[in-house]
Amino acid sequence: MTEENLRRSIRAIGLFYYFGSFLMVFATVSSLTLLGVGDGLSALSGRHWISFVLFFGLGAFYFMLGRGLRQFRRWSRFVTMVLCCIALGAIPLGTIIGGAFLYVLVIAKHLFPGAQPGKIKSPRIFRRNRS
Repeated sequence: MTEENLRRSIRAIGLFYYFGSFLMVFATVSSLTLLGVGDGLSALSGRHWISFVLFFGLGAFYFMLGRGLRQFRRWSRFVTMVLCCIALGAIPLGTIIGGAFLYVLVIAKHLFPGAQPGKIKSPRIFRRNRS
């Protein structure tokens, strides 16, 4: 793969996470609306509210992750690789998507600033001379 193809692939993965974020927030808002219209919002239990907040937060997290990937942030590459490793267990679709994303992210390591081998700065340790 050329460098430009890798950049496009990383941006496409970010777009995939944008789409997942949209679906998560849309499902949360629509389910809150539908459940709230039937019996009213006062009929919803604490578990409902917790699940709404968690799914909305997950949607916001996916949005930030997609944004970080499209801007080639180093932290987003690491988090996406962890999520891809988890997705490998979801046979068959998660294995295919997670494996392809993981392959692209491993190959495109040099595109993320600060991730180049040999350029890691180690902290300097100063010794005091006790004489």
